[in-house]
Amino acid sequence: MKFIVKLNQLNPVETGDEFLKLRVYNLVNEDWFEVEQDASGSRIMDRMLEIAQNTIVKHKPENNYLFVTVESPGLLLTIGEGEATSETVISPKPTTLKAVRLYKLDSEGKPVLVHEYKPPGEVFVYDGFLSIPATMNYDFVVVETSEDSRPIFPSEIVLPPVKELVKTERKKRKSARRRARKASSSVKKQRKKKTRKKRARRR
Repeated sequence: MKFIVKLNQLNPVETGDEFLKLRVYNLVNEDWFEVEQDASGSRIMDRMLEIAQNTIVKHKPENNYLFVTVESPGLLLTIGEGEATSETVISPKPTTLKAVRLYKLDSEGKPVLVHEYKPPGEVFVYDGFLSIPATMNYDFVVVETSEDSRPIFPSEIVLPPVKELVKTERKKRKSARRRARKASSSVKKQRKKKTRKKRARRR
């Protein structure tokens, strides 16, 4: 069975104007090739995932993102790997950026456009950063991409790291288990004392 493998490499760059700066990505390498392997039935998706993972290992990204898409008749699978300096999620997946707009609410609560930035060429937004001077008077940002428009509020411009939250949850689970063990052991001791007292009274 033939599989088509596509590679998209995204390199991070900085763009913007005097009113805002943001992290975007340039598509610097786009390639594809065919792979022929034995696969049928429920094993097709497993084989596609294996091909994608092996391709990422061979083309390991450094300070950028690599997305590998494997296609077969009626099926499509995409996985990505890489990292770049990021503070927030501008788009949940790599998407072509159309414009970034800053809005301020008037006295009636209606949004008024304060500033608009359009990139000079085709660039992608994903995770990254969005820097706006403190002197800019705005209430929220709207990022328009080729797929949709997404609002970003000032509190979302810098998000806390996910890794720290995971570590905290693990510590809480361990302490809860230890407390449960201590509680069960104390209950057992109390039951033993009660049974001894009952036996002493019968005598």
